[in-house]
Amino acid sequence: MGWNKAYGLPKMMNAAQYLQEKTMAVANNPSLTGANAVSFKYAKNADSTNVDTRWTDYVYRTGLSHSHAINISGGNDATTYYLATGYTAQEGIIKKNDFKRINILANVDTRLSKAISLGGKASYSNEMNYSAGSSGSLPGEAYNTGALARLTQVLPPILSPYNTDGSYNINGSSIGAPNITGTSISYYNIVPITDLNRSNNEVNHVQSSTYLQVKPLSWITLKTLYGIDYMLIDNDLFQSAVTGDGYTAGGNASAVSAKYKTWVWTNTAQFDYTFADKHSLSLLVGNEQQRRTTSTYGINRQGISDPGYNIIQAGYTINNPTGNARGENYLLSTFGRLNYNFDRKYFLSGTLRHDEASQLGQKKAISTAAAPAGRSPRRISGNQHTSITSSAASASEEATEKWATSTASATIAHGHNTSAGSTAVSPRSPTPSAASATPT
Repeated sequence: MGWNKAYGLPKMMNAAQYLQEKTMAVANNPSLTGANAVSFKYAKNADSTNVDTRWTDYVYRTGLSHSHAINISGGNDATTYYLATGYTAQEGIIKKNDFKRINILANVDTRLSKAISLGGKASYSNEMNYSAGSSGSLPGEAYNTGALARLTQVLPPILSPYNTDGSYNINGSSIGAPNITGTSISYYNIVPITDLNRSNNEVNHVQSSTYLQVKPLSWITLKTLYGIDYMLIDNDLFQSAVTGDGYTAGGNASAVSAKYKTWVWTNTAQFDYTFADKHSLSLLVGNEQQRRTTSTYGINRQGISDPGYNIIQAGYTINNPTGNARGENYLLSTFGRLNYNFDRKYFLSGTLRHDEASQLGQKKAISTAAAPAGRSPRRISGNQHTSITSSAASASEEATEKWATSTASATIAHGHNTSAGSTAVSPRSPTPSAASATPT
């Protein structure tokens, strides 16, 4: 359990300081007098006291965070299991910015015989992300008119979020400012934005993997591993017609659903053999296939029929498609690695891999990389062994690793990928639960 609180916030003027500065500025500018007179006055509260608003009090808060978990594990010589469940809730430093997560994990491994073992694990999580709208703290939001963090620094302290009758102090899309004449205040009122607007999403995440391992001989290990990573996301955005960003459109609502599905299938054969008590060979050969699909679709609706509605299913006059996209890619890899050790003094290693990726055009995404790695011998004493990697070998291994990484993350441009729509949904990139056995 813990608490989150904003710190380092700039100290803002109070109402008296603000009026003094503005009055001096007007007096020092003759163009703001006479017919073009600009004036700033105190606004009054319902009890006739002067308004002195600390706008940060309407945006920031001290948030409570707590997390709980239950774990169960057990087994015997042949089978082991592990179960875990957890719950996390976090209140952000900005009001209505909350996060909740429920997750469960199950893991089972069993040995059917000395030669055969299998196992699997599965996890599920449900995440809810709540927000009233833009905070202004993310890339591209710093100068957003409706960014809550920015509004705390530009709204005058002589304005109140409420009228004396308790209603919102608004003037169209902006805050009401009857006590300021000769100039306009075009900024939004923070309170109706946090009260009426929302930008939420729900993420359902499923990860699972299963494996089968067979050792027909003591020096041979055959293994197959299959894993999935499915992420389902629902985005829900609403901007009220009362004021703010949704005012001009007469109310604005969007709903976008996204499905991100990945599966990985890895098959490996490992051979570890020692002969003449001095020669040790270790050979790994394998194949891996990975497929990922993306499908998103959504709708944006504007012009709500009743200001009391705040859901996408209500009546609207304008319907626009948004967030529609579809993509697919496939990666096929074949790899091998050979290690040789002589008398635990001299060591040689070589890696070979071949990758084909659908992100690029046909026959343009096929590449083979080889990385022979030599180890320099060094005298040893007793059973200790020290080896030094040559610089050429290190460079070769690093090049192979970089090439493999770039192949796996190639930009979707051609081949089997198709996409449509003007809005992209960008969730956190899922990581397949099936660990790759690809050597680098």
